[in-house]
Amino acid sequence: VNWTNATVVNPKNGTLSSGSDSASVTYTPKAGFVGTDTFDYTLTDSTGHSSTATVTITVKSADTAPIPVPTPTPT
Repeated sequence: VNWTNATVVNPKNGTLSSGSDSASVTYTPKAGFVGTDTFDYTLTDSTGHSSTATVTITVKSADTAPIPVPTPTPT
């Protein structure tokens, strides 16, 4: 099925960008956001039929390496 129109309601805690193929999107969370985010989209085909769906994304915290703190050398 080919759609003629796609309408997206942007997520509250991130942004969406279209892929180069116009058939995919990339979700980028806001800096420091951890939790659940959602967005809705509606696809409409050439006959005017449409369908709406909700996408739910869970953003987990990134595993980061600890930053070493220098230990003073006694003199």
